Amino acid sequence: MWGKPLENLGFLIEEVSVLIIADLHLGYEDVLREEGLFVASQYPKMKEMILEMINEHSPDVLVVNGDFKHEFGEASLQEWVEVRDLIETLLKERVRLVFVRGNHDNFIVTLMKRYGLPLESEVKIEDYLFLHGHRPPSQTAEKIVIGHEHPSILLRDEFGTKFRYKAFLMGSYAGRELAVLPSMHPLATGTVVNREPAFISPLLTFTDIEEFTPYLVEPGITVKKFPKIKNLRNI
Repeated sequence: MWGKPLENLGFLIEEVSVLIIADLHLGYEDVLREEGLFVASQYPKMKEMILEMINEHSPDVLVVNGDFKHEFGEASLQEWVEVRDLIETLLKERVRLVFVRGNHDNFIVTLMKRYGLPLESEVKIEDYLFLHGHRPPSQTAEKIVIGHEHPSILLRDEFGTKFRYKAFLMGSYAGRELAVLPSMHPLATGTVVNREPAFISPLLTFTDIEEFTPYLVEPGITVKKFPKIKNLRNI
């Protein structure tokens, strides 16, 4: 396989020494609090997971593949604090930082410029293309990596108990190989791909999702390859 799904929810492409993470949605807890649900910030755990992957795999490049922050409008206080802390933490690491713009990443261009970090709509490294996934790609590459969909898989045990797992998806789009990354945020489980017929990413709308192979994740513990989506419909 051309990329390696990691138990800490990153995707490693060893050939070009690139580590990709997606959909951190920093500040999501602020939105939940406004809705009356009080949840502690998940940022410290995500930060720990990212640093663990960098230390273990020593990538040359870290791609943050969209939705660095959560709020569509102006950034909340929590977002400003966590976004700045993570950028300043990562700048101390021996890794080149690449930020891809997601549909939630409004009002942070000025902040990124303070650190000399551009916010790109797409990034191509050799024959690998990285984009968030809320829009179709504007260029071609043999292998494409997106986020946006927050894929998950729903399974039942012999007692009928339901379990929902974050999942990496490996398949194809327009004749190219496609990897779809799960959200790093613990509370963002997203689309249950073996149950829901509709997708939010236009790339998945025009693919044969039945032929995709999911890799289910127990964050921080393990990643396991499962049968194709078409074989998980009635489980």
